Amino acid sequence: MSTLINEGGPAFPINAKDWRDIPNHPAPGMSLRAYIATKAMQALINTTTQADVAKYNGAELREATARGACAFADALIAELGKEGK
Repeated sequence: MSTLINEGGPAFPINAKDWRDIPNHPAPGMSLRAYIATKAMQALINTTTQADVAKYNGAELREATARGACAFADALIAELGKEGK
């Protein structure tokens, strides 16, 4: 059984009854979670040190960076979803 992940809705919502009504618009787009994760991943990659590269192999480093980016996104979506926010 898998746990549903709160994707946070669309990152760039459109003001239309249905996204299919917009010419040349193939899909509703990226989720808020994916958008936040890409921003967090940029920061994590930028702060990777030579020591990190030496300590972990490439696959481990990429996986840890991706997990960390998703964790930041999940934390922000959870915080935004709290009552009164």
